[in-house]
Amino acid sequence: MRIVNIAIDGPSGAGKSTIARAVAKAEGYIYIDTGALYRAIALYALRGTVDPGDSAAVEEMLKGIRVELAFRDGEQRVLLNGEDVSDLIRTPEVSMAASAFSALPPVRAFLLSLQRDIAAQNSCIMDGRDIATVVLPNADVKIFLTASPEERARRRYEELIARGQQVTYEEILADQKKRDYDDSHRAAAPLKQAEDAVLVDTTDKDFEASVALIRSVIHKRLTREEKESPPAEKKSPREKVRYNFKKFTTHAFYLIAMPFTFLTCKLLYRVTYIGRENVPKKGKLIIAANHISGWDPVFVGSAMVRVIHAMAKEEIFHNWFVKAVVTGLNAFPVSRGSGDRRAFEYALGLLERDKVLGIFPEGTRSKDYRPGRAKSGIALIAAATGADIVPVAIWSGGKPVRAFRTHVVVEFGPVIHNGELGLTDGKKASELRSATRKIMDRIEEMWEKIDENYSR
Repeated sequence: MRIVNIAIDGPSGAGKSTIARAVAKAEGYIYIDTGALYRAIALYALRGTVDPGDSAAVEEMLKGIRVELAFRDGEQRVLLNGEDVSDLIRTPEVSMAASAFSALPPVRAFLLSLQRDIAAQNSCIMDGRDIATVVLPNADVKIFLTASPEERARRRYEELIARGQQVTYEEILADQKKRDYDDSHRAAAPLKQAEDAVLVDTTDKDFEASVALIRSVIHKRLTREEKESPPAEKKSPREKVRYNFKKFTTHAFYLIAMPFTFLTCKLLYRVTYIGRENVPKKGKLIIAANHISGWDPVFVGSAMVRVIHAMAKEEIFHNWFVKAVVTGLNAFPVSRGSGDRRAFEYALGLLERDKVLGIFPEGTRSKDYRPGRAKSGIALIAAATGADIVPVAIWSGGKPVRAFRTHVVVEFGPVIHNGELGLTDGKKASELRSATRKIMDRIEEMWEKIDENYSR
């Protein structure tokens, strides 16, 4: 049974948590309240009087925090350094502090891996402010749940009064509007609706109607996805591509073509290259880039100061002309999702000879043109060879890459030394996942900065 991820974003008080929890129970999914994770950090900060404006203090604070999720009788419980704080994090004071701390990049990075780990291993419904846009950009279903500020304040007021807290509706409404503004205007992962998310407004709907509507959206989206994706068993098997995996040559065509393609990319796609000096001139090296278009290997390869050998999906090698071109550009085939030992051993052989290996860890192009979820093959290769890694972020402003119209930015980041990945023998799945996340987190950080600088 395949894992299904459902992302629900929306402003504070829209009913995300209660509705998502009910939908998850009805559909048999795990419910993940990401807001609770940020509230736990806010509670810890309030106890220690840490100012969110003091970045050094915040980073030091995070070193002493361990946030975990536990599921008891189907209910999510939040553990802060072993203490169950599920009820303590639901006060207005913690709520406002959570908004401030959730805007900080170190805090978001601290919790990002935890959220993605849970989603990678479980069918779940996850709600928050940036789930569909940042945490799970490749979620199967994306929903933006909202309601008017007045309706959301009324619901929150009634909830707090029922808990015996002394608050006024006017105070809650003022806090609501301030938090809406802060969440949508913060620099790091601001609240916004993903382009492919379904907008659901529950202002005039009661709880039962809202739950029914969300379930209907999920069913329609999943059904449509199944119809659009042909069953795997109907695909006719193809013979593996014939490729000489015993040669480690640099084709003359490559040496001639790459300078030409560099100029072509600059002219046709208005490509901006950043950080090319970060690529070491000697030694074994892995170039790891996010994948947004079929031109990505050319964008990366043509900018390299060294010859690069890139893994490419086997399907493109079935056409003789394409095979001739990409082979001339030092690409070699890999059968995705099948543990292709031929390609794996060839990649190891390249690195053992101190060559450069190009990999797109996601394995396929992302639907929203930003970094997505990666496979751990890159970490396995790094563990087996001890190769360092240069992360590469490819940005197109969230648009498909088309000649003469798209501005593409390709940034080569500082080297991630192999020792930073925490790998031992490459046999521990947890280590491989952690190392892969570190690589993709670095790429995503670079992508976010590019987006901030070039989207204005």
